Amino acid sequence: MHGNEHFSICRQVKSQMETWKAISQKHKRSNEEILTLAKSVDKVVLDSGNATEKAFNTSGAFNDLELYNLLVNEGISVALSGGINAGNVKEYLAKYEPAVIDISRGIESEPGVKSKPKMQELIEAVNQFYSFGETFERRKNDEEE
Repeated sequence: MHGNEHFSICRQVKSQMETWKAISQKHKRSNEEILTLAKSVDKVVLDSGNATEKAFNTSGAFNDLELYNLLVNEGISVALSGGINAGNVKEYLAKYEPAVIDISRGIESEPGVKSKPKMQELIEAVNQFYSFGETFERRKNDEEE
């Protein structure tokens, strides 16, 4: 769901099927409202902007670690979306360690047209991140800090 659905509507839909709710980092909701909404769906998709911004590719990249941590610490399943591409996916994976990432515009050659080479670049970047070398370096750096 990508609109301004009330949590009661989300719960109603959830009772009939798996539900995902997009929440923009540019929200105008309190943390309590976000948590109530998030707990009324199966998964939250944290996004970088609203639909209009995304349509014009002006939403930028998702960068609200505080909001992400708030939801994850409450046991809410979170997917990341917004501004993710082959050039920054490793940074997202390292910073947020998301279980799910939503890639759309990051693999387009033009609005609405997916690019096979961009898809391949993204997959290669993710595979490199999860390769032994990258994982070992990340653990080593974490232990040194």
